[in-house]
Amino acid sequence: MWMAVKSFKKRAGEIASYVQNRLWYIILIAILAFASGFMFLYDYFGKDLSPITVELLYNLDLAIAYIFLTDFLVSMFFSGKGLMYIPKNLLDFLGSLPFSDGFFRVLRILRFTRLVRVLRGINTGLNVHDSIKKLREDEKNKAKKIGL
Repeated sequence: MWMAVKSFKKRAGEIASYVQNRLWYIILIAILAFASGFMFLYDYFGKDLSPITVELLYNLDLAIAYIFLTDFLVSMFFSGKGLMYIPKNLLDFLGSLPFSDGFFRVLRILRFTRLVRVLRGINTGLNVHDSIKKLREDEKNKAKKIGL
């Protein structure tokens, strides 16, 4: 029984990692971070917002916060570090808390840290892709020189 649970957790972690490293997922998280930042700025600087607009912004922000919180908790659960995952990723954690009132309202701006991390990951991914492409070209050139 214990081995089945351990195997399930390992497989679920592989699936979670696979999904979180897909381009469509990265783009979705970036769009949500942009949307959250835009809503924060609109809510903060927007004057005379209608009650319907305020409620819509609140509900959308809450939905985004729950998505970010789920993403954070999945990452934490499968990291193997447990609660020790939080200090290293504190800004992501605080930015994903689904609170939009009072002091916690300011924490919404921390969702931009997720955007920065995502963009950094995309840049790293592009650099890795370019490096792999160059490595393959070098291997082909070496094979041609040897006559293979």
